[in-house]
Amino acid sequence: MNAFRNRSSTRVESGTGVLKANSFCSGTTREETVMALRYPGFAVIVVGCSVLSSCSSALSIPPSARLALYEGLPHPHYETASLYAEQKAKPTIQIHGSLFYRATLELNPKDELHLKTLLGGTRAFTRWTGDKKCGGFHADYAVEWTADGQIHHCLICFGCGEVEIFGPTSETRYDIAADTRVRLKNLLKPYRKNRPPIETAGL
Repeated sequence: MNAFRNRSSTRVESGTGVLKANSFCSGTTREETVMALRYPGFAVIVVGCSVLSSCSSALSIPPSARLALYEGLPHPHYETASLYAEQKAKPTIQIHGSLFYRATLELNPKDELHLKTLLGGTRAFTRWTGDKKCGGFHADYAVEWTADGQIHHCLICFGCGEVEIFGPTSETRYDIAADTRVRLKNLLKPYRKNRPPIETAGL
């Protein structure tokens, strides 16, 4: 964790960010299982695990939900000067400890549907394999929507190849499946708008 991320934080403008995760794999740790059962916002559904204890999982995104896409700021470790310059020059918000440009990126209807399909795929994510040697989780994008009166968030880090998903009172971290990672990068790259061209980490 770095100075720019505080896991106890939630979105600074529109209330607590939440998201329901549909599954944990049978190879999950005891601590993860206890957490899943403790908070009713999680529906624990085993959807298939390999001998390596990886699991498939999907996010529950209602078909009628509208997605808001936020773009992350430069990497705090690799581009500190650029990050400070962007914070001074452009309005930003903090979502679950990660910094984003305040203005959302407008998805066209076709890409919005594609993004829902990718994030909701039954093989989109696998069990988190631990911290990667990439300078720490840095959200390149955040996807937000509202369902059941609650704000949901999925933070995407292409540098680590991970997502962080948020429930009413908890969070879960997954690795992104290789194929999904490529498809997400190809889908979201054209929407990059604010980050400086010198950006070298993530997307």
